[in-house]
Amino acid sequence: MTTDLIHAHALNAGYPRGGSVLRELSLNLQAGLIHGLIGPNGAGKTTLLRVLAGQLPAEGELAVFGEHPFDNPAVLDRTVLAGIDAPLPAAWPVRKILAVGAARHVTWDAGRATQLVERFGLPTDRNYSELSRGQKSAASLIFACASGCELMLLDEPYLGLDTARRDAFYRTIQEEMERLPRTIIMSTHHLHESEKL
Repeated sequence: MTTDLIHAHALNAGYPRGGSVLRELSLNLQAGLIHGLIGPNGAGKTTLLRVLAGQLPAEGELAVFGEHPFDNPAVLDRTVLAGIDAPLPAAWPVRKILAVGAARHVTWDAGRATQLVERFGLPTDRNYSELSRGQKSAASLIFACASGCELMLLDEPYLGLDTARRDAFYRTIQEEMERLPRTIIMSTHHLHESEKL
């Protein structure tokens, strides 16, 4: 039986210079499922993911794991946001990023990180800023999967991946759902590819 992991009612959020982005949004998302977040550019997908990740304040009712997420360690410790629009530190080599992930998350799985680095052919000695777009997507996905967080927020996590690596991406997401009890919210434009999840 699934339960609501996320509850929002009349939620409003935005940016000081950009104005309101989310207006009167209401939703309930169940735990243990993969949820697709679909909409055109500028619709507020990234803003919603940042709100759910506790990185952006919002007005209205919002509960993630039963608590308001903004700057709340009880939510932040169980949530990971990944994607090119949630970049990792540019000047750090991938190896350091993964080491910091291991120090940050008590649920970190170093074996899974190593397995996925090999699967995606990611060079761990290069700085994040030196990676291609697809390699940045892979690095972000690897970090999210290895974190062991119960809530994975994936912001168009396949950007820049070629066909073979996109197939590896979808296989990885399916494995994550079998490997750990997780809830995944993924923004996407690739509806045909994503529907298999």
